Amino acid sequence: MKKGLWKRRAFAFLVAAAMVIPQGVYAAETEGNETSENAITEEVSARVHENGCTLPSDHEGDCVTEPVENTEEPTERVHEEGCKLAPDHEGDCVTEPARVHEDGCILAPDHEGDCMTESAENTEQQPARVHVDGCILPSDHEGECEVEEMLVKAPLAAGTIYVANTAGTSGNIGSKENPYTSLAKAVKEAADRTTIVVLEDMTIEEPITVEGKSIKIQSEESNRVTLTRGESMGTKNDGRGWYNPAMIEVTVPAGTSSASLTLENIILDDAGKKCGEYFAQPSTDWSGKTTLSYKEQGINKEIEVPNTNIVQDAIVAAYGTNVEQPNAEIVLGKGAVLKDFGGMSAVRVTGGATLTMKGDSIIYDEVVTDREKGKIGSFGPAGAVWVQGTHITMEQKSCIEHLYGRAIYAEGSDVTVDGIISNIAGDKDMWNSTEGRAVYMRNPYDSANPDEKNKKFSPGRTCCD
Repeated sequence: MKKGLWKRRAFAFLVAAAMVIPQGVYAAETEGNETSENAITEEVSARVHENGCTLPSDHEGDCVTEPVENTEEPTERVHEEGCKLAPDHEGDCVTEPARVHEDGCILAPDHEGDCMTESAENTEQQPARVHVDGCILPSDHEGECEVEEMLVKAPLAAGTIYVANTAGTSGNIGSKENPYTSLAKAVKEAADRTTIVVLEDMTIEEPITVEGKSIKIQSEESNRVTLTRGESMGTKNDGRGWYNPAMIEVTVPAGTSSASLTLENIILDDAGKKCGEYFAQPSTDWSGKTTLSYKEQGINKEIEVPNTNIVQDAIVAAYGTNVEQPNAEIVLGKGAVLKDFGGMSAVRVTGGATLTMKGDSIIYDEVVTDREKGKIGSFGPAGAVWVQGTHITMEQKSCIEHLYGRAIYAEGSDVTVDGIISNIAGDKDMWNSTEGRAVYMRNPYDSANPDEKNKKFSPGRTCCD
């Protein structure tokens, strides 16, 4: 009985060994028919029953274990302030970030959720909106300005704008490449203390007015140009009625304090043209008419004529509004020329306006060789310079010469001559005939002492009749 049991166990062992011995070895051994129990000589490693194995200690195959649990003591969980979960909740706390009430928020300080501002997308301080000149919208409009055209305002370069007969390809905007084609418009559009450069000779067909600002008109240094009175200058209405204006006038309208015109390196030519038939001073009584007195066969008579029938008073004229504190002026600078006046004078200053002739400025005749009286009732031309109730100054190297009629006609004014008056040819058709060919002082007085009716003529140099 025991012997049979042993034999069965031995057989089982051999079968098990055959399962683990390499096939090649086994085949070699079977070829030789060597079937000995001692044929397997390699020691089989003992199987280890691992701690934690869930199989019986005599199980077949590898052990099966469960993962080792973390035996470390867990850290104590902290219930954070602001946690939205219950104090005994599982897992981490759930909180919301601290809410900041932003500057500019339009909600209440204790509002829920994010702040709301007028412009949530851009919190940077916006620059102040500028209301652009020429904007056609109200001054308090929202958004960007709107202008009628992009070129409505002339581009200024160092306070300078330009004028010529032809505009550039980009229009009439006042730049050197695209100049104004009208001097009158350039003067009107120009800001205070602007220099206007005339690029070429021009014929002036419309009156030019400098109102309540200071303007300089000049040529380029290398090209002195000429402004010539046109055949049809046209009339003007300054509130006193229509009249024939000077080529350029300087005025001080209500709401302004002063006005000034400086001419430099430029020629203004009246070409002997007269607009009207009567040589007289037009009335300023707002009627638009002037009564002229004359004698006919020893009888005093009067005639009333429209101001539009009276010739222009000057090539350039300035009308101030304050005799005691002059607030308008004309300055003839270096290279300024007035020639061949066809009306009452080359330059007239009145109402407290003043005239200063700088060195190398000149007034003369080139084509005019005779003056005319005008129709019956006329006074006749006044003179190259016509000054009323104010003062004029001729500085050194300024000149009035080669002139027909009279150099200076001064009414109740101061005259200072440190320049040159020469080669003046008297003319019987002048106002008060040929008296005072160089300087005629009518009702003279010292403006510094208006109560003293004293002649005030200060010649600094020899004046030649």
